Amino acid sequence: MRLQQVTERYLWIVGNLLMIGLFAIDISQLHGFRVGDNVMWGRDFLNLWAGGRLAIEGRLDALYDLGRYHDFLQANFGPLALHIYSYPPTSLLLDVPFGALPYALAYALWTIGGAALFFFAARPYMREAGLPAWLALATPAATINLWAGHFGFLMGALWLLAFRDFDVKPKRAGITTALMAVKPHVALLIPLLLLRRMRWTTMLVSGAGVGVIGVASLIAFGPDLWRTYVHTTATLEVSTMGMGGQFFQTMMTSTMVTMRQHALTMPLAGMAQVATAVTAVVLLWRAAKPGVPLASLCFPAATATFLVLPYAFDYDMTVATLGMILTLHRRWDAMTGWERAALGAGFLVPQGCILLAMAGIPLVPGILLVALVVQMRAEGLFSPLPEREGPGVGWPAVGVSVS
Repeated sequence: MRLQQVTERYLWIVGNLLMIGLFAIDISQLHGFRVGDNVMWGRDFLNLWAGGRLAIEGRLDALYDLGRYHDFLQANFGPLALHIYSYPPTSLLLDVPFGALPYALAYALWTIGGAALFFFAARPYMREAGLPAWLALATPAATINLWAGHFGFLMGALWLLAFRDFDVKPKRAGITTALMAVKPHVALLIPLLLLRRMRWTTMLVSGAGVGVIGVASLIAFGPDLWRTYVHTTATLEVSTMGMGGQFFQTMMTSTMVTMRQHALTMPLAGMAQVATAVTAVVLLWRAAKPGVPLASLCFPAATATFLVLPYAFDYDMTVATLGMILTLHRRWDAMTGWERAALGAGFLVPQGCILLAMAGIPLVPGILLVALVVQMRAEGLFSPLPEREGPGVGWPAVGVSVS
């Protein structure tokens, strides 16, 4: 068996060993829909369901109040570990349909529907690389979403669909991008790329869509909820980056959190975060020069996002990890050993970051930064390209044959 096949096979296996273990532990402690004494199966999906249920019951004043929110969850499910609803009010537009359903049914629809949507969005990329489409649901970031019920499948699918459309269907790409307003920070770098390439149609449609979603949330849930979110919850999110000893922090990939976990002061950790973010933005800005189709930036931009965001989690890395393994698979023969190792390490980050944090090894930001450079080199984004628009470098666009 070729070295490439062996390496890729072990990356898929090793990348999911932690989730396999966590699933096994949960199943061994499962009674009803509860795991152990204080966790629900589906874990953080509970927040999405609770947000929708609170909106339906007209009790949104409890959504961003830690004590009252916790009381609401315990009244419905019994003793639970502390949960925090940290999403903006726009997310409630998505939550309400799920909150109207029994929890178990809502969780099943959320997981199956999200996985199906991500499968659909990733299928052209997998087909172009000659890999089975179902493997898109088996990356280390994807299996975290299966375990913990996060937004990674939905946001990843919207990201993939938007980048396939940027060069060929700009209005539809704008609509898709606008839908990411349910969790907007994940799409932070998309406006930068659109501005760099002066894609005014997409920007206009996306901006209008975000405006409609924002106004809809204001009308449906009231301005007070937004004020509470900005003044209370957003501040709480910032404070969590300076905390220590919390398991959820091991799932955070940012430079700031990594440095804080290793005894740096907040100012020094913040400076390290800024340095990492600026480096990633400069690399991406350089790669997005005229003549480079935006479709070719789909995966590098996803990787760069987790170097820029100070508040970022491994379960949102569905596109980033998919890009690592696809670039490794497609460009294997053109890469050196260290470049292959860099992409392999990047692929393992979503679950590896937990183990590295527990071991006190602050490598995640460095791994992602090196992997970003390798991705760009492998796809020719540092080399001069002819002035043209169209399909990405090696990546298909809608309406373009990939057979």
